[in-house]
Amino acid sequence: MCGIFGCIHRSNLDFTIHDFNKINQDLSHRGPDSDGVVEILKAENSIKLGHNRLSILDLSQNGNQPMISHSERFSISFNGEIYNHLELRNKYLINKKIKWKGTSDTETLLSLFENFDFEFVLQIIDGMFAIILYDHKNNYIYLARDRAGEKPLYISSTNYQLSFASDIEPLKKIKGFKKEINLEALKLFLNLNYIPAPLSIFNSVFKLPPGSLIIININKIKYSSNNNFESLISNNFIKFKKWFILEKKIKSKFSKNDNLFLIKEAENLLNQSVKRQMLSDVPLGAFLSGGIDSSLIVSLMQENQSQTKTFTIGYESFKEIDESKDALQIANYLSTDHTSYNFTTNEIINTIPEIQFAFSEPFADSSQLPTLLVSQIAKEKVKVVLNGDGGDELFGGYNRY
Repeated sequence: MCGIFGCIHRSNLDFTIHDFNKINQDLSHRGPDSDGVVEILKAENSIKLGHNRLSILDLSQNGNQPMISHSERFSISFNGEIYNHLELRNKYLINKKIKWKGTSDTETLLSLFENFDFEFVLQIIDGMFAIILYDHKNNYIYLARDRAGEKPLYISSTNYQLSFASDIEPLKKIKGFKKEINLEALKLFLNLNYIPAPLSIFNSVFKLPPGSLIIININKIKYSSNNNFESLISNNFIKFKKWFILEKKIKSKFSKNDNLFLIKEAENLLNQSVKRQMLSDVPLGAFLSGGIDSSLIVSLMQENQSQTKTFTIGYESFKEIDESKDALQIANYLSTDHTSYNFTTNEIINTIPEIQFAFSEPFADSSQLPTLLVSQIAKEKVKVVLNGDGGDELFGGYNRY
């Protein structure tokens, strides 16, 4: 998906928009379709926003970012997709007499922010996202991450700048950045196979936790290096808040001890979610492993379109983990447009060095290699894929649950 990048620093710092743009290019692998940078000088500070776009909705220039709102009060660099943005246009913006430039969800987001409170907008949008929003009027920066943390958003502070990006790589090139390993994060990585938010592998870089937001008052900003997240958010120019708390969202109707009711309700919700996520102006497909989760997603996709492009990989030398035969059975049963590719041992070995460029920090899930491999195959035919990730976590599919 798209790459987003932003920073705040003193105007007299020797860091030009050209320097910023060179660093922004480090995110081109996340958004190869277009890129852009913008600089706003405000009193003693410079605010810079960058974006690398993967075009999914509204493929025209009207969807390019950073984007400025109709009133020119807000500028945004946004990564993700808002599945219900057309519904929100009709429900909340129909009477605002907006002269829409295009059909992108980014333009919808900006118009919502112009007309409603920031946190209210987060509550009504349905999607995956990481947002950097600048308020020209109040001189605030808003940062937000989606409920589940699907889209990454890293924050780094040095004695010269406060920076944020969808990848650690650009932050490493900010003046004053120190490549100091966070030993607590390293310990957790060895225990969990990943590094949980808000920690990252580096001392001065933090992940914004899922379902949370940060508001930065640039009028009061002071630049300093922070080696823990609590220290960062305790600054008086920063407001941190959890905007989504799962426990408050659990509906009482799910407490019914009725299996048929629960099955039907789950099916309705899954079908609604899949249908919304199929909103795309580019070719769309799905990963298919032959397991329950991906098979269910593909079957729901087939209900909502004539034929789904599905993708599976196999391994010539690792038959014990090869799911391609199971996937082919499902593909034939559902009548999908199926592509399967068997990787040789050498092809797999040659792909391993590329893993470090796909992930910002150490990540030990064994699925990362097959995910990278199947993505290479799918890229030849589609630009967006749905997959079954999250089913085991939500429905207790793993033994440890």
